[in-house]
Amino acid sequence: MADISGEIAAIENAVYGEEVRGAIKDALIKMNQVLEVITPVDYSTSAKTSLTINGLTITFQKIADLLVQVHCSGEITSLAAGATSAGTIPEAYRPKFRTFYEELISSRNASGTGGIIQLSVSTNGTVELYNYGTAVSSSMWARCSGIYPLVP
Repeated sequence: MADISGEIAAIENAVYGEEVRGAIKDALIKMNQVLEVITPVDYSTSAKTSLTINGLTITFQKIADLLVQVHCSGEITSLAAGATSAGTIPEAYRPKFRTFYEELISSRNASGTGGIIQLSVSTNGTVELYNYGTAVSSSMWARCSGIYPLVP
């Protein structure tokens, strides 16, 4: 971040309009110089890994080695009631501090009725889907999106 404390003092101490405008201009120029140095992160090249379970694809994408963004979407073709393991993700994608619970997945089957399914990612890398309803025996669309930190 730009240190514009000198420019702020100049704005506070300015008496005449020309001095005020000049001090504001100097502060904006200094802030713009810092912003020109910052380069945006190209997330399309970020590292990714995916798991697929019963038609649902779960993608984990690292963002600047600070966060993991989780997306899942697909048509769940079957899912038992209770917990079902989706597999284990590599250590670089694991939450470091606590188990990550994604908001409940919004899902509907062909008849329009839905189920409540939760995605969890534990610190040991285990990924599970937990079906709070009865077993899914017909197709059910599901999707989710979430994010968790890799650093404190």
